[in-house]
Amino acid sequence: MKKLFSTILVICSLLGGNAYANILDLKCIWNSGYSLPEQDLSSQKGSIEFFKIDLRKKEVLDSPSGFYSNKDLSSDWTKWVFIKENEISFGSNVKGQGGWFTKYTINRQTGVLESETIYNQELLKGHIVYKYLCTKYDSKNKF
Repeated sequence: MKKLFSTILVICSLLGGNAYANILDLKCIWNSGYSLPEQDLSSQKGSIEFFKIDLRKKEVLDSPSGFYSNKDLSSDWTKWVFIKENEISFGSNVKGQGGWFTKYTINRQTGVLESETIYNQELLKGHIVYKYLCTKYDSKNKF
């Protein structure tokens, strides 16, 4: 009986721990970037962004730019998420002519997140790339 109870406790603890293993909480600190046309990005140095990614559902639950999923949420926007063994990428773009394209790519080995935005509108054209260094954190202690 004691052995059976111990086995049940071990199985329950393993199953309970896996419930949160699919959620990846990241704290990312800006460390470099560039823009075309050239802009001074030095004010970004040390800024912090938080990301919450559901690896099982392939959704970005929380980011500075909002929610990302492989479902079309409106007729004007396309949002997407790809999760691979070595890389997580997600982004959005405006359908049709002009607009902009944003892509986030996280290297799962190095923790480097690269944010790339391309603007292609009549009055605003450019390319901005930010690089962050990300670490996992416990979201319960965020505040």
